[in-house]
Amino acid sequence: VHGDTSFFAEIRMASFAAFAFAIVLVLSATLAAGWQSPPQYPAPRSPPGAANDTCSMCLGVLSDVVTSLGTNATETALIDAIESLCGHLGISSADCDKVADELESALVSETDSLNWVPISCGALGLCQFPCCLSETGPEQVHLALTENYESEMVVMWATLGNASSTVRVGLEPGVYTLEFEGETSTYTAGGWLGVLHRTLITGLPYPSTRYYYVCGDAELGWSQEFWFNTSAPADDRATPISILVVGDMGETYQSNVTRALLAAEAASGLYNLLFHNGDMSYANGFQPIWDSYMRQIEPIAAHVPYMTTPGNHEAPFSFASYRARFFMPAQSSGGDGNMYWSLNYRYAHLLGFATDFPPFDDDNAFAPYTPQYDWIAADLKAFASETRPALLAAGLPAVLLTFGHRPLYCSNIADDETDCFHNAPIFRGWIEDLLLNAKVDIGFEAHEHSYERTLPVFQGVPEDDYNEPRAPVYIMCGSAGNQEDHDDAWLTPSPPWSAWHNGTSYGYGRLFISPPTSTVATLRWEWVADVVGEPVDSFELVQAAPNE
Repeated sequence: VHGDTSFFAEIRMASFAAFAFAIVLVLSATLAAGWQSPPQYPAPRSPPGAANDTCSMCLGVLSDVVTSLGTNATETALIDAIESLCGHLGISSADCDKVADELESALVSETDSLNWVPISCGALGLCQFPCCLSETGPEQVHLALTENYESEMVVMWATLGNASSTVRVGLEPGVYTLEFEGETSTYTAGGWLGVLHRTLITGLPYPSTRYYYVCGDAELGWSQEFWFNTSAPADDRATPISILVVGDMGETYQSNVTRALLAAEAASGLYNLLFHNGDMSYANGFQPIWDSYMRQIEPIAAHVPYMTTPGNHEAPFSFASYRARFFMPAQSSGGDGNMYWSLNYRYAHLLGFATDFPPFDDDNAFAPYTPQYDWIAADLKAFASETRPALLAAGLPAVLLTFGHRPLYCSNIADDETDCFHNAPIFRGWIEDLLLNAKVDIGFEAHEHSYERTLPVFQGVPEDDYNEPRAPVYIMCGSAGNQEDHDDAWLTPSPPWSAWHNGTSYGYGRLFISPPTSTVATLRWEWVADVVGEPVDSFELVQAAPNE
């Protein structure tokens, strides 16, 4: 372990205090509802103007089909049943075929459950799924950063009815001196029914300051009060960067524990942002799960910016739900919405990319000469030739982090070896040279439901330690909960680049980047296992001097 400074000791003390608070949250939630109480889903309804109760009819007919098919409920059989229902309802073959194509990615994941029934009825336009537990007030509040992180914040939320997108902000609880108006949007994929709100808070006068806010309007009601902290300036020599990292969460008993711990971390006020590296709700096209998940992360995401990249479980309906629900600062970086984007955050550059991306699948989502590959190459080149020299000239370090859902390095052999020993080498062949040449410090991954940390590595050849590495380190952090269990089988003996792994515990990560007192940064990483609520793996990376 290198560079263990006093600021890291202070960080660990603050993290311990956050864990103590988490225990209170866990006990309170357990006593109030029990971890295994089912999520709340508002009842589906037929679309306005429907001649009869088309929703109940569709749900009943397709449920009977599932029961009759039993263990023969293959994707082909389910699509045949949907097409038969279309004919019965007079839905044109062209429209039905279009719906069947959209459903394909969802049905692959849901043939072992009844979720494909409401997914199908929503896609056919026969059912609508209300977003919200109330007909009025806001819910699902979450934040995102912009490039003007010292003075701006994006606030997003959902309502069932039309309402204004107003955010009131102040420096004291209950005292709001600023008011901002935003915009609304919606989407209908999968039968979702609701209104999404997005408001930019801008022109805040003080960096490194806590602001209190509510969102909503006077007619339909206001949210509870939340708070967020504006970021420190890039050249604040006393303040580190602190980031929470998760992947593959979903709605399970175990992800509830992870969320309780993360809510406590957020309440500590220690963290600048949380990065969710794909596979968030595991809705797989079933819209009520998206809404329930967004309600569950509100205690985290309403206080700490919730930054995202998409995973394969966001793919149904061409990522429509994911694209609509999250804002990422792509416009300033020339990216594509929340699919791939980058952000200069103080003395760190964050690059998020989509390892699953329509119209491409995971076999060529960011292959050479795709639009995303060209963007990744251009963004890394701009960082190396413009951003890094400017930071170093100002006496600051230049930290480069990447986030992409599917791994470039992993040694899981659970279920099959496709991800780690077929796809990963292909991905490395596409972009590993780019990452090395741009001097990426850490590449964050997920997808495998486990945790793994590499040594600095390039083309499968590791370096000895984390002191002034030349190659990136890769951290696979896909263990936040999910509903598909652990990936706990590993290649033996471990590849020489694999430094540590765990496939039996759930958890999340913390990244602390030392205050910018010189042009060399120290990055401390900790992986927290839910079962103990504290780090069980950690390391520190000391950057090479800029002229080396």
